[in-house]
Amino acid sequence: MSGVRAQISECTDGHQALAHVWRDFCEPEDSYEVVRPDAVPAPFDRLLVHDEHMTERLRDFHGVGVELRVLAEQTRAELYSREILLTLPGAGQVVEYGVARVHLGFVADPVRDEVLARRRPLGDILVQNDVLRRIEPKWFYRFSADAAVVGHFRSAVGPEVYGRVATIFCDDAPAIELLEIVSGVRS
Repeated sequence: MSGVRAQISECTDGHQALAHVWRDFCEPEDSYEVVRPDAVPAPFDRLLVHDEHMTERLRDFHGVGVELRVLAEQTRAELYSREILLTLPGAGQVVEYGVARVHLGFVADPVRDEVLARRRPLGDILVQNDVLRRIEPKWFYRFSADAAVVGHFRSAVGPEVYGRVATIFCDDAPAIELLEIVSGVRS
């Protein structure tokens, strides 16, 4: 195992956590606010306020699986980060914008190879490789319509979008840090 530790658990507030996860790709936006889980409205609450994989929730919500599109990535030692979009098959409708920071030393080689292949969402990889995992959502966010991140969703959003920062523990190690922002518009 690597000595690298996920740092979301060390963040003292939602602003610090968002800056931590986003730091490899952009500066945090000003057009957001940290919200309590019970303040996340429907249908965003169904998509975000849980301890399951987003790929499973998105599949249930839209009735189809999602496809991965990697916008940018970087690797530093045992830390692989990627900025992604999850889209609906065929239509290309963006249903999630995300950032994942994967501490590669905390995942088995087959999982590592699949993550680096960039073909499937992380949740699908972990489920299909039967990795013992626990997902801990930490903070929830509301992004206003003028937030730059909303541009990824094109016209498939309402006046705001919601997101969360979470840690996925693989075999009790803090292996993956996530930012997941969803549109909430059903296909």
